[in-house]
Amino acid sequence: MLPPVPSRGRTNRKRPHGAGLLGAFVVLAVGACDPDSGPVEPEVAASRSDARRDAGSRVAVCHRAGESGRFVRISVASPSLPAHRRHGDALVGEPVPGQPGAEFDDDCAPIAAVPPVAPTTLAASYEYTCGLDATGAAYCWGLNAHGELGDGSTTSSSSPVAVAGGIIFSQITAGGHTCGLDPAGAAYCWGPNFVGQLGDGTNSQATTPVPVAGGILFSRITAGSSTCGLDLAGAAYCWGGVISDELGEGAPNPATTPVPVAIGLEFRQLTMGSSHTCGIDFAGAAYCWGANNFAQLGNGSTTDAPGPVAVSGGLAFVQISAGGGEHTCALDAAGSAYCWGDNSFAQLGDGGTTQASSPVAVSGALSFVQITAGVSHTCGLDAAGRAFCWGRNFDGRLGDGTTTPATNPVPVAGGITFLELSAGLRHTCGRDTSGTTYCWGNNPEGQLGNPAVIQTSVPVPTEPYGG
Repeated sequence: MLPPVPSRGRTNRKRPHGAGLLGAFVVLAVGACDPDSGPVEPEVAASRSDARRDAGSRVAVCHRAGESGRFVRISVASPSLPAHRRHGDALVGEPVPGQPGAEFDDDCAPIAAVPPVAPTTLAASYEYTCGLDATGAAYCWGLNAHGELGDGSTTSSSSPVAVAGGIIFSQITAGGHTCGLDPAGAAYCWGPNFVGQLGDGTNSQATTPVPVAGGILFSRITAGSSTCGLDLAGAAYCWGGVISDELGEGAPNPATTPVPVAIGLEFRQLTMGSSHTCGIDFAGAAYCWGANNFAQLGNGSTTDAPGPVAVSGGLAFVQISAGGGEHTCALDAAGSAYCWGDNSFAQLGDGGTTQASSPVAVSGALSFVQITAGVSHTCGLDAAGRAFCWGRNFDGRLGDGTTTPATNPVPVAGGITFLELSAGLRHTCGRDTSGTTYCWGNNPEGQLGNPAVIQTSVPVPTEPYGG
């Protein structure tokens, strides 16, 4: 995510009780049912309906038990249901569409997996980059005029430097300022803070991480012109300045601490661009708010929105990325990519340069597992780890060995197998399967993490973190 740039049904399937069961259920004291416990007794099967709701205050959910992906049925209080949805759980026997983890049959066996939205451990931004090592320690490199690197200084660095404080992070995001979440969900930010984007209740810049005020635990965080995060139940909060209602609070008021987004939606992912914000809910529906001068909200208009508006087309998405300029891209469950908004430099990837006010398909019939939008280019990663980019390319940011712009996806050179990509302003970075970080594009501030190059149109490795 980048700082402001001048504008230029899934429905859960349920088998009939007692039919086609793969396992059995033993009612436990906590209301759990174990699919591995033997043949089901008729009275147990009949009781499931009664167990789903207890005086309207409890519901039965299929709960993910650890990292193994095994699911067990448990009874939970209704108010806690959003938190269970966040973890990929689903109501049993209820038509609750689009849970983030999977659909389930009566025995809690996964039927159709929905890809999780992986937390970001690499963040290419305006003229700098940050990444997490295997332990969760944060390193940044490039421009540091306002403390963006978080090392306690304002000295830029062409080599990765450790973020001060010794905090272990589970994800990191950058948008001209930098933020991260620790494994418990506590948020920290650092860098420029002219409009309160650090969320610490001040407008003072910070050269080391400062905790976001309010004590909210977040599952996701995203930095752009301001900052937004999702709490553990999927409720959205934003903070910072207001270019055009990107906080989503219903009025253009800046906030130096988190404020709730106006509408009571539950999101599984948020993304922030230069002056707009987008999210996808647990059913895969996309909503955007903020500036819409280039149709970056995708609702068929160019009218700004002070709160979430539905993206046109009725598509269900599993991942979304807002450009640091004025475009947005998203992936559906099949990996098909769609983009909308500004297309001045072919960043929508649909073969042309015409602005789109609703989602248009990226050309090439490629299937992606990740998409990342920069200011005027976009990149995607397929299941084999191959990277493709499209859009502006005068500085080699597409990584295809040329400086020729591309209206359709072109493969990144080098044959590297990537696990993650991040598109910045004039550069792109990726992490390969060995943990090595590569970057390409322009390097005036050291944002490629390799002092040996000024500009490159093919991936080059950064210097080792902590090296």
